[in-house]
Amino acid sequence: MAMIANIVVALVAALHLYFLVLEMFLWTRPLGLKTFRNSPEKAADSAVLAANQGLYNGFLAAGLVDHMHLVQVPIVLGRGVRVWDGLESLQEDYEIEAVSAPSGVTHITFDRKAS
Repeated sequence: MAMIANIVVALVAALHLYFLVLEMFLWTRPLGLKTFRNSPEKAADSAVLAANQGLYNGFLAAGLVDHMHLVQVPIVLGRGVRVWDGLESLQEDYEIEAVSAPSGVTHITFDRKAS
């Protein structure tokens, strides 16, 4: 049974590694453009955001983070791409708290829920 669990863990780790490579390194290449249905212009405009989001979301989804505190500054990059859409699946594993300061900065805290 332990061997099956190790195989499944290895497969999940391989999938997350694939997603990281796809978002961080292949975003503007043909495979990334096709996968995310992006135009070359849109991909070029959002490449840095995709790489950053891919790294953070990959670590969160893989369960490698117990606590994370992000500070989000209210600026528009490119066409205003929303960086943190799709966090709904993380709500099962993390307590997510967002607090906005009077300056407009938002502090987002992720804490792993106790099992």
